[in-house]
Amino acid sequence: MNWFNVLITINLSLATIEVQRCPSNGESWKLSSDRIGCNKTHPYHCLPNNNLTSYVELCYKHTFFIEGGCLKYLDSGYIDQVKCAEFVCGCPDKSYYGDELFQYPMCLDLFIPGSCFTAHIDCLKLRVKALTVRTT
Repeated sequence: MNWFNVLITINLSLATIEVQRCPSNGESWKLSSDRIGCNKTHPYHCLPNNNLTSYVELCYKHTFFIEGGCLKYLDSGYIDQVKCAEFVCGCPDKSYYGDELFQYPMCLDLFIPGSCFTAHIDCLKLRVKALTVRTT
């Protein structure tokens, strides 16, 4: 069984907040954590939504994810790991906790009009096509 097809069953029934962008470094990650009241047992998480059209932040327990995947928050209240082998760069090359996602900026960089991760090869093609259409 391919582990990327297995839903990681972590119920995220805690309140989520939709945000325009996730923090890009440890310092701003901590400031956001303090702002929404996260703590050591329920640290700050920020990740793309299910449709890859915005981001959500929440406090939730440490969750360990294996290398080779980014994260997204599902409408059903779970975290899913998204295979990123087709990223041109930035795919996590080692296992990590969800509250360390800022260390993998390509997992937090979305092309909102295309509902995709900017580093994914198909998203790059879509972005080039969108640029071509705008310049002609």
